[in-house]
Amino acid sequence: MTVTIDPTDKRSVRALALLAQADRWVKGHRKADGRAFFAIPGSNGRIYFTDTRDCTCPYRLQRDETCKHIHAVRLWASPSAPTRGRARVRRRGRRDSGRNHARVPDALRRRS
Repeated sequence: MTVTIDPTDKRSVRALALLAQADRWVKGHRKADGRAFFAIPGSNGRIYFTDTRDCTCPYRLQRDETCKHIHAVRLWASPSAPTRGRARVRRRGRRDSGRNHARVPDALRRRS
């Protein structure tokens, strides 16, 4: 996958800022098909579920265009990404009662 950065596109610039915070992303997998997604903090304090194809942020839901979150995940997934592999993977264990795990929204479940 080739990902390009356009310095005149605000979403590209914001995606780079999100990529710099990739160590704060939480990685998960859908139970239905194992498709990976990230829980990414938004600029308004909300958490958005994002992968390389879809996102639960208002921008994506209202405009059906690639948002900064999807762009950041695509940058992270590219082979040359300097922060690749730094996202945390939380697994349920004895100490974790599951309350830190968010339910995957239907928006990410429908598209495959």
